[in-house]
Amino acid sequence: MASLFRKTLTRYIDVDGNRVRKNTPGARKKKVTLKPWYGKYRDADGIERRTKLSTNKAAARQMLAELERDAELRKAGLKSPFEEQARRPLVDHLRDFERNLFDRGNTEAHCLGVTKRASRIVSECGFRFVGDISASRVQSFLSQLKDSGLAQQTVNHYLRAIKQFSRWLVRDQRSADDRLAYLIGGNVKTDLRIERRELTSEEIEWLLDQTYAGPS
Repeated sequence: MASLFRKTLTRYIDVDGNRVRKNTPGARKKKVTLKPWYGKYRDADGIERRTKLSTNKAAARQMLAELERDAELRKAGLKSPFEEQARRPLVDHLRDFERNLFDRGNTEAHCLGVTKRASRIVSECGFRFVGDISASRVQSFLSQLKDSGLAQQTVNHYLRAIKQFSRWLVRDQRSADDRLAYLIGGNVKTDLRIERRELTSEEIEWLLDQTYAGPS
């Protein structure tokens, strides 16, 4: 059965009531009850859980009752398996995403680059939880990047990063659907910043002359 409790700690004080170390001459023990209330309950798998609730007893009792209800609903198969993940901040998911990129053997530059771009979109679009992710807001942000002068190729890198994160949320059972699935990148051929072509014979001859004459 679920129950509320408070934790107690043993501290040591001197004759004036100041907190001191255990081995301080004249120190005496004092039991201190912490302000927060904790709840003890069993989850859907029957495992006993203990969690910090609130300093207000009435609020703590209500929070504990909700945890019990959630456990019963989950046990009966009436609770969404994604609900717990939906309550976690996106910044926590991003940290796990970055760790997963490293675990899969990607280079440090790749892992940090992808996570940095995805994190920027999450931050500037104001996404706090999985349920906040919006394709239209991401599209608007990408449009702003393009308007600011970034090349289409760079904008596409941002899109790939946030879409990779969104797909990972689904694969890792953190979201029921990929909210960014329909977004596609822009055509880089319409925004060429550097025209690439073959060297002319004169340019090849000049390059070889410079190479032979130059230092090692």
